[in-house]
Amino acid sequence: MSVDWVALVGRLSRGRVLVVGDVMLDHHIWGDVDRVSPEAPVPVLDVRGEERSPGGAANVACKIAELGGQAMLAGVCGRDEAARLLLDAAAAFGVDCSAVLEDPGRPTTVKTRLLARSQHLLRVDREVRDPISGPVEEELERRLARALDGCAAVAVVDYHKGTLTEAVLRAALSRGKAIPAVVDPRGSGYGRYRGATVIAPNHRELEAAVGHPVRTEREIAEAGRRLLKESEAAAIAVKRGREGITLVTHESVEHVPTVPVGVYDVTGAGDGVTAVYTLALAGGAALREATELANLAGGIIVQQLGVGRLSREALLRAASARSGQLVGKVVSLELAVEAARRVRLGGGKVVFTNGCFDLLHPGHVYLLNEAARLGDFVIVGLNSDESVRRIKGPGRPARPELDRARVLAGLASVAQVVIFDEDTPMRLIEAIRPDVLVKGGEYEESQIVGASFVRSYGGEVARIPLLEAPGTSEIIAHIKTPSVSAVPERRDWRDQ
Repeated sequence: MSVDWVALVGRLSRGRVLVVGDVMLDHHIWGDVDRVSPEAPVPVLDVRGEERSPGGAANVACKIAELGGQAMLAGVCGRDEAARLLLDAAAAFGVDCSAVLEDPGRPTTVKTRLLARSQHLLRVDREVRDPISGPVEEELERRLARALDGCAAVAVVDYHKGTLTEAVLRAALSRGKAIPAVVDPRGSGYGRYRGATVIAPNHRELEAAVGHPVRTEREIAEAGRRLLKESEAAAIAVKRGREGITLVTHESVEHVPTVPVGVYDVTGAGDGVTAVYTLALAGGAALREATELANLAGGIIVQQLGVGRLSREALLRAASARSGQLVGKVVSLELAVEAARRVRLGGGKVVFTNGCFDLLHPGHVYLLNEAARLGDFVIVGLNSDESVRRIKGPGRPARPELDRARVLAGLASVAQVVIFDEDTPMRLIEAIRPDVLVKGGEYEESQIVGASFVRSYGGEVARIPLLEAPGTSEIIAHIKTPSVSAVPERRDWRDQ
């Protein structure tokens, strides 16, 4: 099936979406482990950073808001500091939290994850799973009835923390087939989700729902059909991690494979899938189209530490990459800054280098491979066409900036590419604050733009030895006049 990815992202609804379910606060603590405690045989985490962000249904609502939808959150939290942090953070994303009730009789659910770099060490949960009390349940039903007016879709996020009682679920799904409803389920008994359009369990949740192991493609299809009959939904979308999503409908079973990525952290990936599914269906996408886009969104999130961000821009870029129009690693400076921050929180090193990279040649590849050895995440600053013309003169660059960016982004050593218009990359260096600044060995450190700035906060400056290879000027001259040798007596890779 051919998918117009870019057009599909453009159809994501910007209408009002009600998100109902268990709200919580996600707390991530990052650090390094290089010793064992003398008190017990356990690792000692040297904390380097921490982050608190909306989780559960609140995370789904925030992602809907990031993607351009008008998110309204309904649920129950405590009357405590965690609730204040949670609601303030959600409001900062533009989420309407007026349907969230504060119940002084129960704490706000908090999940604290301890990580050494990107490796999870431990998760600590603070929560009460008992169903919400009768008066709170009745008030939540009333708020849901009002909130549903004018909504383009509903997302139900069930973490079995006590919010989604039978009565609350009936109220949340009361519009039936009138508007799309996407459910992230837990447990068994899918009859309680009647009124849903799509129910999206992961593989483990699918097995819990049917009460036995599910291993083969045939067993997945059989389990999906059983849950379809029980729930009367239009589709069961089984989230299978690296394998993708299997979509089971009353008419067919289709598998949507994922695009292979370097998985760093699966936290929040399911919430991103729910958010995109909901907005896609609200925008009129077919079930298969919505599944393709939701699958793409999950791939974006797992490459980030923590719950991950999912902007419309990031999704559009990834969708464009699938269309062959633009490689997804070509990003704005703002996204590069955010990526660098998360890499450092995970204990990684950010490496930065820059250049025109006009007609990529062996010297360029050597530089970038060596840069990748110096850290964990290489960001390349790429001179725009206008910048190259000012530096190199008329007739350059040989290839436009988008083509040059695509080629760079296709290299495994390169994590992200940022195009800049200035003559020097100083603005990028100041914003990204790389741990390692890389330049060619023909430059003295005093000649390297940004070197003193990087040294000022404890960063490294690395000069890569030259590689004898033809540069861009020789290659161009040889193409124009084949009699001209493309192998000079000595060339370095920095003639771009």
